[in-house]
Amino acid sequence: MLKKLLVIFFLVFLFAGVTNATQVYVDERYGLEIISFTFNGDTFFGDDAWVGSYDLQIDNKIFEAYCVDFENYLDIEQWYHMDDPPTDAHVYTDPNSNYNPGDVDQASSLMYYLEKHYMGQNDNEAAAAQLAIWELLYGDLFSYSANSTITDLVDDFINYAGQQSTPANFFVAELWDNVRYNEDAQDLLFHPVPEPATMLLLGIGLFGLAGIGRKKINRIH
Repeated sequence: MLKKLLVIFFLVFLFAGVTNATQVYVDERYGLEIISFTFNGDTFFGDDAWVGSYDLQIDNKIFEAYCVDFENYLDIEQWYHMDDPPTDAHVYTDPNSNYNPGDVDQASSLMYYLEKHYMGQNDNEAAAAQLAIWELLYGDLFSYSANSTITDLVDDFINYAGQQSTPANFFVAELWDNVRYNEDAQDLLFHPVPEPATMLLLGIGLFGLAGIGRKKINRIH
């Protein structure tokens, strides 16, 4: 009974504030601005562009996120509209892009691996993760130029992504802003993992509920 209660509370918390959100805030987390990348032979947004991870704030909860596409602009320290609810990564498609849901699954697997093994992420690792995600999604259509530290990390990440099983609970935030661009902004891949401090409070509450349950059982007996 307690195990079922824990699962129910966790799922309720996990999706609370995600399914009803329409306004999200985007800021940079880790990354670099010194990487040149191209798509289908054309350089995107000049020779140098931001490559890395983002903080995606939804209802006062902050999640690490990476770009799925790079055809659209994304300004940092800005509010956006998000399609409500966010799209399950396993079924996400974009008619203007050249990838399929299976590619997004691989990108989700990579993020899942990074969460478990690179929690103390730095700028190089975040840039390599973003490049690896784009390479998984776009294949030969995508190319980039970076230092050996980053290229080695990209190769490692892609290799590990292929060894992981497809994780659940990954979503794509489809962002748009009809004030600045009158069009879609970037779509961001994220995993709604609760923050450690909040999970601690949740655990304390569940522990208290379990204690109350035991007292009631003891009184009955």
